[in-house]
Amino acid sequence: MTRPTALKAAVGATAALALAMIPHAAGAATADNTVQAGLTSVRYVEHPLGFDAHVTDLSDLGLVVGERDGHAFSWSARTKLMTDLGGARSVANGVNDLGQIVGSSGFGLVSHAALWNRGSQQPIDLGTLGGNYSTAWAINNFGVVVGDSDTADGISHAFRWDPRSRRMSDLGTLGGDFSSASAINDLGQIVGWARTSQFLGHAFRWDPWSRRMHDLGVLPNSVVSFATGINNRGEVVGYTNNVGDFTDRTFRWDPRTARMSSLPGVPDVYSHATGINELGQVVGYWDDQLGRATPFVWSPVRRSPVALPLQAAEPYSTYSTALTINNLSWVLGLDGQPVLWIPTRAGG
Repeated sequence: MTRPTALKAAVGATAALALAMIPHAAGAATADNTVQAGLTSVRYVEHPLGFDAHVTDLSDLGLVVGERDGHAFSWSARTKLMTDLGGARSVANGVNDLGQIVGSSGFGLVSHAALWNRGSQQPIDLGTLGGNYSTAWAINNFGVVVGDSDTADGISHAFRWDPRSRRMSDLGTLGGDFSSASAINDLGQIVGWARTSQFLGHAFRWDPWSRRMHDLGVLPNSVVSFATGINNRGEVVGYTNNVGDFTDRTFRWDPRTARMSSLPGVPDVYSHATGINELGQVVGYWDDQLGRATPFVWSPVRRSPVALPLQAAEPYSTYSTALTINNLSWVLGLDGQPVLWIPTRAGG
């Protein structure tokens, strides 16, 4: 991600400390083959976090967020401490590298998009687009928040919340009646999905320069698409759904060619891309449709995926998935319980 120089230094220092604070567990699962992160060959080791929860996002500083027992929380890889973020019926969905967290919380009888500033356990109500409900899914390093909200007509639309004006704006649709924003980069580009005039869901990218939503299309033989992540180069990932067999397939959209393509090496059986970092590494999972899921990291250097190691009792777990990847190449996911897959130097 693009960030101020001081923040880059803080990320580097905290990353080194956080790596030291997460020891290799006895019997930790390790990938047999290696992943190319930039020009560095790495091997992934799985580290269970030691608690049950619904985890959602991971910052470059090793801060994990999610929901546990009806409350939003954060967990630090450095201190191993969990913090209850407060709020009623609250959920944390996204975190930036300044420690700001977004999600939703109950405010009276309604649930609204919420923001927790660093160190705060008091959620800030971000409001709605005129309806009763909203939720925030992501926040960038400039504090811009995206998500979806009911309008006054009761229809859900993607929103952008600006920390300067402290106002929520409607991003519109692709001609249909629904949209949702799932991710934002530090350039202010937003991705998600929206219905077209044919009432089909298509992935979109919203640009702050045109202030318009652009249809990213679908893969051949697909009818719908959903964008789940974007990096500062404008590369977008997500998945599409095929005609006939309803099989999901990962995609990567390249801003240089303005074209969507499948990820080389990732099976077309049933696969989702869930995140992308500044190195262009993509994470997600594929499924053999018998309930056996395989989390993966896809390398733009090798142009192929590597299955992440699993510790679950079964060879493949129905609860195994990779959720997101940060710029240190750490992967947050599930292997029956919340885990971090952390890279080490190959042969080290």
